[in-house]
Amino acid sequence: MKLETCSLKTEMDENEFFKQTVQHLAQCLSNLNPTPWEKVNTLFMLCPQAGTSLVITSRSQEASIALGLYFLQSDLQHQDKLLPYFLKILKCLTHAQFEETLTRVAVVRLDPEVRQHVLLQRV
Repeated sequence: MKLETCSLKTEMDENEFFKQTVQHLAQCLSNLNPTPWEKVNTLFMLCPQAGTSLVITSRSQEASIALGLYFLQSDLQHQDKLLPYFLKILKCLTHAQFEETLTRVAVVRLDPEVRQHVLLQRV
């Protein structure tokens, strides 16, 4: 029996793609003056939302970083909404739950000869 580990490349590519996408969105939005809130809200909704508990995934963390980049690069546009959000997240960080993404998945794969042998034994 041959044991193979699935490549992390796909997952890393997806995470890197998401990171680059939200950062590019943040940069593009920061060049709009004034930036319509509806456009910023697209990025804002990807960020972790603090309620009774704060759960942070790798994607929501990347979105928060991108939102912070937007906030700084846009000369603090929408500070009436974003600054309270950042402060609330900051207060909740001590009790936040960080979800780890599954980084490795072991998959059992049989060589064709072994598979045929197993199938013939069952017959």
